[in-house]
Amino acid sequence: MRRAILYFLLAGYLFFGQQRVRADAVTYGITPVSGGYLYSFTLINTGSTGGDLYDLLLRIPTPISNIDVSTIGAPPFWGDASGGFLSYGPIDLATSFIDWSAEIGAELPVGSSLDGFSFRSSALIQGPIQFSLNGEESFADATAVPEPAGALLLAMGAIGAIALRRKRQDAA
Repeated sequence: MRRAILYFLLAGYLFFGQQRVRADAVTYGITPVSGGYLYSFTLINTGSTGGDLYDLLLRIPTPISNIDVSTIGAPPFWGDASGGFLSYGPIDLATSFIDWSAEIGAELPVGSSLDGFSFRSSALIQGPIQFSLNGEESFADATAVPEPAGALLLAMGAIGAIALRRKRQDAA
């Protein structure tokens, strides 16, 4: 029984505890807020794009009417009041885009990450959010990162189920 618990904890650590990074990546978290959901993104530069990152384009599978464009957040010099460029709009009726471009000199160097990219949606987005970097035409799926409280709740429920099962076995 102890071995099963150890395997469960190890699997939880491997799945939830380590940040999995594949190539240059975009990860995001979803936080329920009043009237919708806040999507917060982190851009990670591992160097596979070939150098500094200066442009992040998101393809979002929801109509632009679901996105509160007044809440689009940007890191400093990536489309905020201090510089850079921010654009957004519809791709078609069911898909939107947000594009952040860095001010010259504010590029993201290899080995770094940057957060502060965000937006609020009135609806939970179904389907993958995709990204493209530095004007590339190919898109990759952004990786959703589970919030720590959800992972903890899942682990506690599993531990409780194991303890209940063990108690029933001891009583029999």
